[in-house]
Amino acid sequence: MRLKEVDMMLKRLCSLIALAPLALASFAGMPAEARDYQEPEGPEQELFAALAEPDLDAVLDYVDREDDAAAMEKQTGEAEKDDSRPDVENAGKDKKEEDDRTEPAGCTQNGAQESGSPVRSHGIDVSGVGPEWKFALTPSFLDQIRAGSGYLYYSGSEADADWALGEVVYDYCGLNDGGYYYNGSDESGTYLELTPESAAQLQNAVAVADSAWGGYRQGVANALASINLNVSDETLVQEIDAWLCRNCTYVLVDNAYMPYFTSTGQGQCYQYAKMFADMCNSAGIPAWKVEGGNHAWAEYQIGSQVYSIDPTSDDLNGLYG
Repeated sequence: MRLKEVDMMLKRLCSLIALAPLALASFAGMPAEARDYQEPEGPEQELFAALAEPDLDAVLDYVDREDDAAAMEKQTGEAEKDDSRPDVENAGKDKKEEDDRTEPAGCTQNGAQESGSPVRSHGIDVSGVGPEWKFALTPSFLDQIRAGSGYLYYSGSEADADWALGEVVYDYCGLNDGGYYYNGSDESGTYLELTPESAAQLQNAVAVADSAWGGYRQGVANALASINLNVSDETLVQEIDAWLCRNCTYVLVDNAYMPYFTSTGQGQCYQYAKMFADMCNSAGIPAWKVEGGNHAWAEYQIGSQVYSIDPTSDDLNGLYG
């Protein structure tokens, strides 16, 4: 029993003692029937006796039982409350531990923040690297040449057919015109008729070009293998641009034959822009060469945004030393 409650009971007892004379005086003035009141009998006798002559030990025992019941009720309520709501403190702690295990997006392993897309591991796939087909030139047109056909059928006009074979000779084989072809036509449509000699010469040139373009693809793969690919897309684009500036030299060349660029490291804006696009595409970043005003540069896409970049200008201006 608490001291405060004992003190309150003592005060009440003192108050009763102080009121005793008044109570006796009132009793003396009571009517006879009131003064002659008899104690109840039966079950009410025990209650009457308890009220008339309270047992202090019983009272103290009652108060203790009440205290124990109140304490038990409070403890039970708190337990139910804890079960009915999430453990906010522990949940926050668990969340922090989980965050510590997971590196934030856009951060390197040492915690340095990088801009834009998160760091990811880029693979290398050079299977799509090849000549930049212009007009309606397709790989199937090359297959006709590889087969040694004297008649190269083409779905476009005669002028386009001239350009198509010209692109094979100039862009794919890295050769000058050479007089390998002339136009012809029949009821089946436009075709390019080659003499047996020119057909054999062109077939041999394409075979050499196939090997050279295989070397170019390997050159793109080797260049990417020398770069840290476990970076964000933005950083990888900068690394590719820097690789071209550090490993290639701007030199005016006679044609835009890409295998020549990787075999010598020498080229001009066309070669810089195309190899930049080929390296980006081989690493999973969409990119393409752009031409205009007797110059070539590149564009690339990250997310929904398209950006321009000029590796030739960066090299000539010594951007990467």
